[in-house]
Amino acid sequence: MSDAVLVVFSEPTEGAEDDYNDWYNQHLTEVLDIPGFVAAQRFRVAEGAQLDGFPPPQRRYLALYEIDGEPADPIKILLERVHGGEIVLPPSIQVDSIQAWCYSPIADRVTEVPVT
Repeated sequence: MSDAVLVVFSEPTEGAEDDYNDWYNQHLTEVLDIPGFVAAQRFRVAEGAQLDGFPPPQRRYLALYEIDGEPADPIKILLERVHGGEIVLPPSIQVDSIQAWCYSPIADRVTEVPVT
């Protein structure tokens, strides 16, 4: 189990979804180049498979980055690379749509029903 997960929501600019997805798929490897980040995966809202009674998601796209060790250090490096221009956000991403949070697990990952 990873020590933390960075959860990032975002949206493409209108008419640039293909460019956004192409860039983002490459971006995952840029992040994995940072020590501490050990895995990354992207998701899109599953149309027609949402729970009734809940508001719709605010963003269609989600990226999860798994972090081993103290998460503050890899996240600091990520932000330095973005703000320093080493990682460049393309015009195909709505910068103001980006929402990101880091979470630490509070329980073990459950993959099966325990036998009693």
